[in-house]
Amino acid sequence: MCLLFSALIVASVCAYKFTSKEIKPLVTLQALSHYLCFCILHVLLGYVECRKFEARSQILKAFKGLHVIWWAVIAFSFKTATCTPDNFYPDAFMLTNCFNVGIYIMVYMLHSKDYTLEWSEDEKVAKNLFNKQTERYMSFYTFLIEWHMFELVLGKGLDSFTDSIMCGDNGSKWIFATGKGNLFMMLHIIGTMMGTGMARAVFIKTAKAEGMFGGVEEDDSDHEEEKTPKNDKKTKIEPKKER
Repeated sequence: MCLLFSALIVASVCAYKFTSKEIKPLVTLQALSHYLCFCILHVLLGYVECRKFEARSQILKAFKGLHVIWWAVIAFSFKTATCTPDNFYPDAFMLTNCFNVGIYIMVYMLHSKDYTLEWSEDEKVAKNLFNKQTERYMSFYTFLIEWHMFELVLGKGLDSFTDSIMCGDNGSKWIFATGKGNLFMMLHIIGTMMGTGMARAVFIKTAKAEGMFGGVEEDDSDHEEEKTPKNDKKTKIEPKKER
């Protein structure tokens, strides 16, 4: 589901790039990208193969409430995503990003406690895969938080783009006076697209790197077979001919 949701966001972003640059779709797509990060965590903890995970039901119950809150935040940010002549950067960006940071802090606390998991000796394979997935997840998530904080600093904290971006159509879209304004728009689109890559990185790339799809071991054996005759040729010593 996360991969399908990710593909849907990517398709929507691609369609958005060829339409008029209205603010509401951009705010919503970025918020959905944030929400996808939370969905990935839900899948990781919901399907982890660890028998001794006593807090699983409590955590997943809390996650259900956060899903509802996330959709409320997305709906409210869509409704209020407008700009003004004095403030081209909508407060809706601030709302979704701040809530996303709050989720990140929760994830960081869970990660520091190993998600309250207690592994058994016969669960080494599942433990190794889960640790690799969550490490990649946290690394990816941290980078995304830094990227979006950079956007907020440029949009809210600095006046770097006030001369390049103006508010038009009664606050519904941006008008770019210079190429610098287009660059600011691209920062948000790139950040949104990067968020959609997390699902593939966590669930496919990590599992493939750990050999869960069966391709790693076969490749290694093939390389060994190729190397064997070459090594034999190098170590073969011919006897000297007698004169």
